[in-house]
Amino acid sequence: MKRPFEKSDGGMASSAVRPAAVQPAALTRSVSVSLSTIRGRMADYLELTKPRISVLVLLVTAVGFCFGSTAGVDLLLMANALLG
Repeated sequence: MKRPFEKSDGGMASSAVRPAAVQPAALTRSVSVSLSTIRGRMADYLELTKPRISVLVLLVTAVGFCFGSTAGVDLLLMANALLG
């Protein structure tokens, strides 16, 4: 019975896959970044960070801090809670 990597003469063939040769021109090619690419990346970053949701969470935290304070609102403590 023939094994999967067996040569026809009975020896074992190498199962390693050789990578394609790297073209020198591909390494030295300059990439120009256009303004539309930068805008697209900034829009993607803005979508990933979800600033509207983050601001809403901070607002709800501040309101909850104010409602939970019994002896007045300590602004330094609230800033530490919101930014920390």
